[in-house]
Amino acid sequence: MKKALSKLAVKVLNKSLRAEADSACALLGYQPRMPETVKKFKKEKK
Repeated sequence: MKKALSKLAVKVLNKSLRAEADSACALLGYQPRMPETVKKFKKEKK
């Protein structure tokens, strides 16, 4: 059961990271720098 929950958590986190990596801050004043580890989840523009 632990393995199944771990796999589910990894899938959810990967999907969340992909969505966050391709979005920008809605506020005009401040957007923190994106860590290098998150940049690998960005979609490549073709």
